[in-house]
Amino acid sequence: MSLLVFNSANSIAQGVIRRLYRSGAYERIVCADIYPNYYAIQRFLNFKGELKNENSNTKITDIKISERSELINAVQSASHVVYITHDYYSLVPSKLNLIKTVAELAKKHKNVQRLVALTPIEHDHYEETNPVEAARTSEKEAAQIYPNLVTLKSDITFGPNSTLSDYWITSLLNGYRLSSFKESGLTTQPIHSDNVAEIVENSLKDDSRQGKAYYLQGKESVTPDEYITALEDFTGRKRNESGSDIISQIKRSITVEDVFKHYKAQPRGELEGIESFGLSLNSFKSAYPQNGLQPSTFASRLDENESYVERKIQQFLY
Repeated sequence: MSLLVFNSANSIAQGVIRRLYRSGAYERIVCADIYPNYYAIQRFLNFKGELKNENSNTKITDIKISERSELINAVQSASHVVYITHDYYSLVPSKLNLIKTVAELAKKHKNVQRLVALTPIEHDHYEETNPVEAARTSEKEAAQIYPNLVTLKSDITFGPNSTLSDYWITSLLNGYRLSSFKESGLTTQPIHSDNVAEIVENSLKDDSRQGKAYYLQGKESVTPDEYITALEDFTGRKRNESGSDIISQIKRSITVEDVFKHYKAQPRGELEGIESFGLSLNSFKSAYPQNGLQPSTFASRLDENESYVERKIQQFLY
């Protein structure tokens, strides 16, 4: 079996790939991405280098998708396809059409046995006037095109392969401004990136999941402010609410504030829960022990004269 993971360079996708790579269930995993600039390529190369330490018989290859024909070729060679919403917020086409394009190609090419779409809410297309509605509409249209599509809408994530926790940790470590997010009544049920990867793996092989849409939530409710407080304890650094903001120095089209601005509108009610997966969900409160961050985790891998947080945020933005 051959697995194609489209939009493979982001942190959440890498958690999925690592789990499937370790499973040995696939002869080959093809990592496809738009790779719009150097930072996107570099973070994938760093990840691919980490996989060299893993013990697996699965072969990892990667391709850059710059036009439709390249995506067609990739789909034609795959028995299983995972689409994951990319985390680029500029320099790339709309996220809303890509999921439908993948669904169209999967329907056309009968070699595709499974199609799973993972659409984290932290990766929604917040440039839209109504981002939540726009994202959900595109996911529904993709399911109409490919009726057996398994749609996985994940709540805010946490853990080593979370886009937002990675962003917040790097901001704390470097003293950049970080908002309080103390809006009254706003709570999340964050889900560990490992649990997200486990659900993707299950959805690729369980026939009963086909044609269904799930909302992936953890077992504990926390406010965004409680989330950041946990990261403060974990890193041993306090947030800086009045300092300089690296975001203002880099042209972008989304802020973390945008995610929570639209968070309440997420379509939880119309999606199935994950109780039937029988997971042992990771605990948010146990994930970030006091002063538990290992400095080597966020050590600089490139030029020491370049700020690490600037590289991380540029990777996140583009």
